[in-house]
Amino acid sequence: MERSRFPHLLARLLIGGALSAPFAAQAAGDCAALAQQVLPEATITTVESVPAGSFVTPPQISLPSKSLAVPAFCRIALTIAPSALTEVWLPETWNGRLEGWGNGGSTGVIMFDALAYAATAGYATVSSDLGHQSTGDDFSWANGRPDLVIDFGYRATHMMTVIAKQLATAYYGAAPTRAYFQGNSAGGRQALMEASRYPEDYDGIIAGTPAQNWTRLMAGAVHQSLAIMGDPALSGYPSAGQVNKLAQAVIASCDGLDGLSDGQITDPRACTYDPQALACSVNPGANCLSAAQVTAIRKLYAPLTNSAGQTLYPGAVRGSEFEWSCSFLGSAPYTGLTYLLSQSYFQHAVYELPAWDFRSFDADIDVPYSDQKLADTLSGTYNLDAFRARGGKLLVWHGWSDGLITPLATVDYREALLARYGTATLDGFFRLYMLPAVGHCGSYGPGNFDPQTAVQNWVEQGVAPQSLNAFQTNALGWVIRGRPVCPYPQKAVYNGNGGVNLPRNFSCQ
Repeated sequence: MERSRFPHLLARLLIGGALSAPFAAQAAGDCAALAQQVLPEATITTVESVPAGSFVTPPQISLPSKSLAVPAFCRIALTIAPSALTEVWLPETWNGRLEGWGNGGSTGVIMFDALAYAATAGYATVSSDLGHQSTGDDFSWANGRPDLVIDFGYRATHMMTVIAKQLATAYYGAAPTRAYFQGNSAGGRQALMEASRYPEDYDGIIAGTPAQNWTRLMAGAVHQSLAIMGDPALSGYPSAGQVNKLAQAVIASCDGLDGLSDGQITDPRACTYDPQALACSVNPGANCLSAAQVTAIRKLYAPLTNSAGQTLYPGAVRGSEFEWSCSFLGSAPYTGLTYLLSQSYFQHAVYELPAWDFRSFDADIDVPYSDQKLADTLSGTYNLDAFRARGGKLLVWHGWSDGLITPLATVDYREALLARYGTATLDGFFRLYMLPAVGHCGSYGPGNFDPQTAVQNWVEQGVAPQSLNAFQTNALGWVIRGRPVCPYPQKAVYNGNGGVNLPRNFSCQ
């Protein structure tokens, strides 16, 4: 994971999954003997017993080596053919479970921080670079390599899981009793692909801010690039100061729509703020917008449509402006993450033409072609029949103020599942949690919660999750606000008494 572009995602993985359930320790076996294991389509490169203390990670693209606190564990590094570097960590003190981890963007790295965190909590754990080494905005590895695109899409995640289960069984003398998967962003897409393609891999799956419907997500990102950079003169490109002013104006306008003025927007769909309110006819600057900038921002909020007026992908939500700098704006024109990623995707994965330019984009041509070529590999389906039938549980969450992946797409995902299964059936294996004022890169509301324990209780005790408490901390790590996070479509409503920063004073309605 490229830290310069995804500093938030690992934090979401670690905070979002506390991995705090108590466990009964199981004895470990002979680590060195695992070198003799014959693995499906994989070659072991390293087997070593790592003592408790610190582990220095191998350097990865854009990630220098770092020292991680670890328990005593057996480390197995391997390559899944053709090129998926994978690590399986088996702690000496095992809780009987397996935890798999997803990645972010197009990033090709192993999630060593997540492995250390899970192993410390007693989980056998696994991560893969998905078959390529790259930063999070680079698809050049996909040019002429459909096999690597398949590995990125689903195969590497499945194979790492099969292999991790085999190695855990050989090491501990017993197979994992339960298997769980966590992934955010593109890792959330991996999570949903696992549920639909390989329902036997995991018992409980957590998909955070999922980049599902990948081909449309990339098309939507091009649409946003065109909105602010389609004009070569960049007349519609807003400055960071202007976006900050817009963010403040949107919150001021829509904060109280839920009946409580608390500095955050509960549901941005109720907000209709028009950037025209910040327009000025002369000297546009940090406090106002030019006519071209108003037009561009309106396009950012609008969905991608084709010439027939059909919506192909939803637009940005009001309330997400505070993190536009980490999504489609970047630090300067042509450096925004969504621009770089979608441009590279169409250049290398879709057309395999590095000279392709986003200004040539035609929704009537490029969207159906991308779908036809890659949707099955990268976007997944709404068919979770087998996962549901075997008792799998799926928890999805998304921040309502996400500026990188619009939360409206995740709501659409849930609506598609609802149409397929109906409320009663869907509630038996699926939960969606929408977090107000929480984005992809950060939040201005409570964004720290524990879906892992909720899923484990659901899988192992049959207790379906209801409201989950979420917290916001300051720079010192002190909790400054708490709210219940409700199963969608419920929302947290203030009861009218007591402090507005305490979860107990809200109820899900």
